[in-house]
Amino acid sequence: MDSASDMKGALIMYANKDEKISRRTLQADVLDFMTNISGDWIPENINDEADGGHNGDNYIAYTFYVENVSDETIHYWYRIYIDDVIKNVDEAMRVAIYLNGNKTVYAKKNRSTGKPEKNTVAFKDEENVMLEQRKNFKPGDVDKFTIVIWIEGDDPQCIDDLIGGEMKMHMTITEEHIKQE
Repeated sequence: MDSASDMKGALIMYANKDEKISRRTLQADVLDFMTNISGDWIPENINDEADGGHNGDNYIAYTFYVENVSDETIHYWYRIYIDDVIKNVDEAMRVAIYLNGNKTVYAKKNRSTGKPEKNTVAFKDEENVMLEQRKNFKPGDVDKFTIVIWIEGDDPQCIDDLIGGEMKMHMTITEEHIKQE
């Protein structure tokens, strides 16, 4: 690779599959107020409901696409960073990631048992919800992500002490180019 092609990214992101307007940053609308709900109340078709932002009562939902527009197969990493937590609200937060229809729900480990909450994968650590690698992303491949965030009312840590809490997080996607032999 020469330095000019090194600087050109292989990935683009867009929030509407029909318009494919590439953006460096995509941003979900925030909710001014969110109370606890059961994850069972989130629509079963949330992954296919809409592109871009499609929040509901007491949950945030955002669907977007990542596409390889280069002529090379690459890997990429996707990570959700925890920027700030107020009043330990992360104790009851859930973050669902649908990648091409496959759902994984992340939650902080149970404070009492130190084990993952039921039907969840534990947050990676205190600073990250998760960190995953997408391997062998071929030219022309498109991945669909839907991110859903809510406060799980059935979590044993969902107590009145969390009222007024906040959690800020963001997701990054980083290309990893494969050395061509």
